[in-house]
Amino acid sequence: MNVKIVDATWYETQFSAVVMDENGNDKKEKTKLAIDAMSFTEAENKAIDYITGYNLTDGIITSIAIAPYKEVFIDTDSIETNYSYTVVVQTIMLADNGKEKKTKVKHLVQASSIEAARKVVISVYDKGMTDYTIKSISETNVEEIIERDNKPKTETENEEED
Repeated sequence: MNVKIVDATWYETQFSAVVMDENGNDKKEKTKLAIDAMSFTEAENKAIDYITGYNLTDGIITSIAIAPYKEVFIDTDSIETNYSYTVVVQTIMLADNGKEKKTKVKHLVQASSIEAARKVVISVYDKGMTDYTIKSISETNVEEIIERDNKPKTETENEEED
């Protein structure tokens, strides 16, 4: 399984636009994007580029917020899909005093299904030495993941360097 891990500051940007439905009628639609950016301004500019790239001239950005996740896992074997899932993982580590410390971490995972998202998370966490439990997986309304220009390496590319 090839997984691209993008560790960044992510912004969830929502916009609304009028689109034509299958019957030819105008319909107002909301779209949420996950954007890798250095600032709110950069996230807004990338969202505007996205809107204009699809000729949505009446698109209006309705909200921008820092996303509740820092890492995005992309299943590059099923990259043609636009399904995104929020996965909450609880890591278990030993603190300096010898007691267990449990920490919940939220990830955004792009995969073809909930089961594929689970497999992506397992493939990433099984490479480490941290004990973990997947607490929840839920489909999100993030329709597009927009990365920065400098693309990170996939796990396969990292393994080839070793």
